[in-house]
Amino acid sequence: MSSTQRQRALVVSGDGRPSFRPDIEGLRAIAVLSVMLYHIGFPVSNSGFVGVDVFFVISGFLITGLLVREIEIHQRINLPAFWAKRARRLLPAAGLVLVFVMVCVWAFFPETTWHSFGMDSLSASFYVVNWRLAASAVDYLAGGTGLSPVQHYWSLAVEEQFYLLWPVVLALVAWLVRKHNWRRLRLAMGGSLAVLTSASFAWSVVFTKVDPQQAFFVTPTRLWELGVGGLVSIISQAVGPLSGWASRLCGSVGLAGLLVSLVFLSHVDWPSWWAAIPVLSVALVIMGGMRDLMPTKWLAIRPLVWIGSLSYSLYLWHWPMLIVAQRALGSGFAWTTRLAATVASFLPAYLSYRFIENKVRFSPVIAGSTMMSLLLAMSLSLASATAALGLVAAIPRTIIPYESLGAATLQSDGDGRFVVPMVDQVSSIVPSPSDASADLPDAYKHGCQQSLRATRPKLCVYGDPSGTRSMLLAGDSKIVQWLSPLDTIAKERHIRLLVATKSSCSFTGASVEYTNTSCDQYNANLKQVILNDPPDIMITSNDSSQAHDDGGGLSHGAMVAGLTSLWRELTAQGIRVILLENNPDPGSIDGGIPACVADHMNDLSACAFSLDDGVARSNREVQETAAERAQIDRVDLVDVLCSDVTCPPVIGGILVYRQTSHVTDAFARSCTAILRLRLAPLLG
Repeated sequence: MSSTQRQRALVVSGDGRPSFRPDIEGLRAIAVLSVMLYHIGFPVSNSGFVGVDVFFVISGFLITGLLVREIEIHQRINLPAFWAKRARRLLPAAGLVLVFVMVCVWAFFPETTWHSFGMDSLSASFYVVNWRLAASAVDYLAGGTGLSPVQHYWSLAVEEQFYLLWPVVLALVAWLVRKHNWRRLRLAMGGSLAVLTSASFAWSVVFTKVDPQQAFFVTPTRLWELGVGGLVSIISQAVGPLSGWASRLCGSVGLAGLLVSLVFLSHVDWPSWWAAIPVLSVALVIMGGMRDLMPTKWLAIRPLVWIGSLSYSLYLWHWPMLIVAQRALGSGFAWTTRLAATVASFLPAYLSYRFIENKVRFSPVIAGSTMMSLLLAMSLSLASATAALGLVAAIPRTIIPYESLGAATLQSDGDGRFVVPMVDQVSSIVPSPSDASADLPDAYKHGCQQSLRATRPKLCVYGDPSGTRSMLLAGDSKIVQWLSPLDTIAKERHIRLLVATKSSCSFTGASVEYTNTSCDQYNANLKQVILNDPPDIMITSNDSSQAHDDGGGLSHGAMVAGLTSLWRELTAQGIRVILLENNPDPGSIDGGIPACVADHMNDLSACAFSLDDGVARSNREVQETAAERAQIDRVDLVDVLCSDVTCPPVIGGILVYRQTSHVTDAFARSCTAILRLRLAPLLG
């Protein structure tokens, strides 16, 4: 067998000998091309993400075949040698791309992205980035962050975790069978894999309903796809090639199912049971391809086989090339331009495949030593991790003197309103755009801002813990962003300040439940806590403007009614309810205010937005209407954030927004004196 064939899809045939399957290389080509077309936004590739599922089935099939054959020949698995071989195959190119990405981020991307992308790359270096992405996918604070240039490493992380787990399971099964009856080895391995696959599939269906964002990335919801490939390997080795008609039937049905999946399975929660369609289709194609017959023979044509041999390198290179091009040309560039950028990735993919992957993989010195292979793997991971940490360490750090900056620099117009100037340049900005996303009130550090899935409130105590009066902050992140100045004011007035907030959950009497928020249950529990021990004052603010109405839809009227009924009920209990009105929303400024400021340090007005548009996006009208109906007090800081026309991104040297529409903690602190003045008549 030529060296070209040795680096392609080697499988174990029914007689136990390894053989080359060009049709599997063709499947790899279809998988990587579908993913690439999906990423560039090709008009008919809305389901191209299915290509990743194809890769999983193929990997499970190939790896299981090699492991089972090793057990049957040697009655054991040489785990270090197996992992060393995987490391030689995968890590050189992966490490090279990660270092390349970090250099590009440092050279072309704003400092606001360095921490996030650096930590993504760090987790990708150790193949756990899928868990990091799963966490950020449901993190309310993650809104507005750009696409990570290494987020495609999530699928590689799933495969690497499978490569760590599955050989150990097979080795354990082999050891147990050897103690009893060796002739049942294949049955035991197949049975073990069937159990794990079934459990993973069941969890995939259940967890996708509960939390589709996390389910897409986490390993337990994806293992069954690799498991199906493993079962196909064990079954195909046991039964051998199918008959001619059976091969044609499996190939035809499998290719048709795969085509349907790649074109029509968009706009569904994934993976869930929907993923069974492409997974089983690929399994049928692999079974049908055991004989060199039509239609699977079409997969063995030279162009597909060549692309399939490059599929790993193409997968690694195409996404960062696309993201770097998007950074250079802007997010609105056409899919044809994205296509050109993606086609350009063939060049580095080919070069790294030929001169990095194969040189390391087939090096007699490295391949001949398991220890050297493992040391090389560790060195490559550490090198890419060092590049990631170096990027994070390069972020400029600032100290925030908020008492003399920001809103504290504003002058009154004589009518109690403030004059907010628009400037294009400042000598310094705090926090720096790169630090903005981390400029949070202490509630996040202390774990007081409850997560999306929390159902019970956690009351954290600020202000004066021994105060004779109590004040409660209730609502979503739009009220907790003002914790720092309210904490200072509560301390000064000897008020016990309680925080009971939850991400993306408006505190209202209406139903605002949507996937994975547990908001209605949380609000019911919080309301009961308040009624059992009423605070003297409740300050609230929310970002949502709609709630479920009687017609089964969402409406502003339902939210107004829900807020009004809740506030009336609380005021009837002697609680003084104060609405701290929502701040204007910057909207879809490319990359968010911090990224825009980083790109326009000498032209800050480019990052300003219209007051009228910002107010309209903030959904203030809904809360104002409810406040009027419930006859509660309101406090507004819009004149501190905007002029009569424009909302600037930087005020008094302080960056106003940290991400999406949340203000930085530094700016909130600079508003302490103004907020103290406006709350004074309401606090008594």
